[in-house]
Amino acid sequence: MNRYTSKYFGEIDLDAVEEGYDAEIEYKGRTVSLDLNIVGATKIESANIKAVDDFLNNLDQYEPTLRSALKKDLKEKGETDYYLQEHIEELGKAQINNLMISADKKGTKKEQLLSVVYLKRIGLYPEEEDETLAIFDYTLSKELTDELLVVNITKDWKIKEITVES
Repeated sequence: MNRYTSKYFGEIDLDAVEEGYDAEIEYKGRTVSLDLNIVGATKIESANIKAVDDFLNNLDQYEPTLRSALKKDLKEKGETDYYLQEHIEELGKAQINNLMISADKKGTKKEQLLSVVYLKRIGLYPEEEDETLAIFDYTLSKELTDELLVVNITKDWKIKEITVES
């Protein structure tokens, strides 16, 4: 058998892959769900799984780039601005003030609220034909909203899109 042992997803039979593998990691004091998606393939190269492991091993280096993209998107009145404005309008003042307790106190109210947004999930797509490598789901609060601020990145680490999903 041709197997690879992933630090995050355990042992994977490279010649008979499953469509998905799930795991969790601790990142910045929170549990982040991971899902490795291998849709439409029965085999995968060990190099592709190793690349996923390497990417996750270096998440601290990559994730700040996504945060910068969210800040830029906010300033350009993109989806990040829409996400935060929607929550300012929908959540009560007390809930917003409660979220703001741990916010970075610099900048506008939306910039402060963006500092509270945290990573909830990373979906990984090493075999995706459309060049998507990963999808990062961010949230203000698992308890207060089911809306997600989603960042899709390509295999060459470029932002493909930022969207709001539920």
